[in-house]
Amino acid sequence: MGIPLLLMLAACTSLPFLESEQGRQDRELAARVRSALAADPQLEGSRIDVEVAQSKVTLLGSVPSWREGYRAVEVALRTTGVRGVSSRLSALQQ
Repeated sequence: MGIPLLLMLAACTSLPFLESEQGRQDRELAARVRSALAADPQLEGSRIDVEVAQSKVTLLGSVPSWREGYRAVEVALRTTGVRGVSSRLSALQQ
């Protein structure tokens, strides 16, 4: 009886209603940053993914040049709620 209960509890931890408040805020912040990046015309052609942990953003992917990489960091920093940005972007052109 102990193993099925353990499995049932493990399965429940992934349910959305059990998500922590910080997890929810990070998910919403990631969506806002993605929207801001997508709306910026200077970032056309960029392939940027966004991860957020404790309101700190990590940008991953590729940009056409370093100029767009700096712009992506700037856009992310201007998004309300962001406490810091780390860039792991690579530039396709040096």
